[in-house]
Amino acid sequence: MNVQSSPVNWRRFALLTLGYGLTDTVAKRFDIGVRWGDQVAKDMIAVRIGHDARLAIAGSLEYPAHHPAPKHSKDLLNQNSIKLRLPTLRGVPHAWELKRGARNIQVRVDGQFTFNGAYQTMNAAIDGAGLAFVSENLAEPHVAARRLRWVLPDWEWKCEHGLCGLRNASEKIGTHCVSFLPNICGPSGLMCRQ
Repeated sequence: MNVQSSPVNWRRFALLTLGYGLTDTVAKRFDIGVRWGDQVAKDMIAVRIGHDARLAIAGSLEYPAHHPAPKHSKDLLNQNSIKLRLPTLRGVPHAWELKRGARNIQVRVDGQFTFNGAYQTMNAAIDGAGLAFVSENLAEPHVAARRLRWVLPDWEWKCEHGLCGLRNASEKIGTHCVSFLPNICGPSGLMCRQ
């Protein structure tokens, strides 16, 4: 989605909280939350603010010189993989959720590095530290520049609902939210669940 919009006047907002956690936006009395479309609760209204997402496995071009390249998903258990730890998982590193055709698997990879952010995970992969499970949008420029390559490209995770801005369906949306959402998703927005 390529949206042309005016700059956000950030001073108009009383409080903006950013984080990786799946916070209960109703209990915390937040006006807006952001989730993958498949994580939006039924009592929420969501406006799509991003494209479908694809995560896949990437490694540096030099990585296979030090480790045999995986040929099957089970080979990931013997790789030096870079783990991502999110607060929503109470400190447990995120399992790689992979899909190929109709087959879905979760792989709890092992490796010497664990990070709390996607950028650090990807940068470690670029530096040859191991394999990373990263966003295609984030990694593609590095693949094109030959700093990364896709590994087991037929195994991936897709979110076909995109990223959504959400709010509680039972509450009125404030004028500050009405002015904020178009700056994120354009004037029309796409409803992904109601």
